[in-house]
Amino acid sequence: MDFSLVDGIAGAKARKKGDTQDLAGFKALDDKTFEVTTDGVFAPLLDGFTELHIIPHHVLKDIPVKDMAKSEFAANPTVGCGPYRFVKYATDQYIEFARFDKYFLGAPKIERAFIRIVSPDAAIAQLERGELDLVLGQGLGDIPNIEIERVKKVPTLEVQATAGPFTQGLMLICKQEKLKNLSVRKAMAHAINTPGIVNKVLVGGGTITAIPRAAGYPFYNEKLKPYEFNADKAKNLLKEAGWNKDTPLRLVVPTGNKERTQWATVVQQNLTEIGMNASLQQMDMPTLMKNLTAGAEEIDGFFVGYINYMDPYTYFHRRFHSASIPGGNPCYYSNPDMDKLIEASARTVNQEERAKLFNRIQEILYEELPVIPIACPTSTIAVNKRIKGVHNTVLPLTRNIQEWEIR
Repeated sequence: MDFSLVDGIAGAKARKKGDTQDLAGFKALDDKTFEVTTDGVFAPLLDGFTELHIIPHHVLKDIPVKDMAKSEFAANPTVGCGPYRFVKYATDQYIEFARFDKYFLGAPKIERAFIRIVSPDAAIAQLERGELDLVLGQGLGDIPNIEIERVKKVPTLEVQATAGPFTQGLMLICKQEKLKNLSVRKAMAHAINTPGIVNKVLVGGGTITAIPRAAGYPFYNEKLKPYEFNADKAKNLLKEAGWNKDTPLRLVVPTGNKERTQWATVVQQNLTEIGMNASLQQMDMPTLMKNLTAGAEEIDGFFVGYINYMDPYTYFHRRFHSASIPGGNPCYYSNPDMDKLIEASARTVNQEERAKLFNRIQEILYEELPVIPIACPTSTIAVNKRIKGVHNTVLPLTRNIQEWEIR
């Protein structure tokens, strides 16, 4: 369980220690009233609740948490709280949903919905033929940047682009001795041709960011500017650090994302050009995560995207607080001052005070470089013009699905 979501709830610390299986601050008063008690001010409470999902106690009460994912309910959820009811899952093909007429925000206008499980290439072809009405975006179902112009030429489709929810970067294993010298990390930051990656690999569909958080999200520190691409400066910093050119730099990129693999290859080449013995290995995501949580002894850096959250506390605690090592903080980054700042940001609801704390957190990330930001790719979707009410923003695309309609 990610305790950053409920850290301020009464009893969370006892639950985390294993002293109890319950959260004292969660209490059902009656069938329709749920009471939440905190240990004090906990500013990110509501944002954290968007990450918590309601599940039916009367169905799952006798099933251990570790077995829930394999339960009959997981394959056939008979109780929910959304605008659509689950109907059917056809393995590796599609999920079917039917309108729930008693949805608290009103019955959806579209009677049935299907989520098809297809590759990006197949999705584009099906959009062109009118077999799909839209792709869901959000960094997981986007139109690849190289295909956007092709999709724009389809007269039945509307293309919508917005800032993506993911910050893509090179995440460094901070406990590796070879990377503890700040000059080495700064050399790597200056060596990476981020403008070239955005312009050529992403075909302009993205922005360069100074820190591992997307611009456009609350409390982003606009004063910080991306590290300049400067190979000569990078070489000088490596020389200053006394870097041995024979020292292996072992980088890993997860399989399944063509654009990420392309820019990871560019990064490897950039680092090689400044005198680093950089290698790049492809690895499926489950294997990568297993290696990272097991200690990451054979990895020096890896390429992934960190999803952003509206309240920065959730993001910063999950990714950069010492207590999150190794699960949410696979970089093994630990800084007591950072921990204190993150914790303090949750203990006040004063927006000015929180802004100062978040600005300092971002300054430390910028100065210490546990992550070298590469880009925030744009999230681009295509929607059949017969579907009305779809709005692609940084918010979840289906947040108003009950208002969508077919004309």
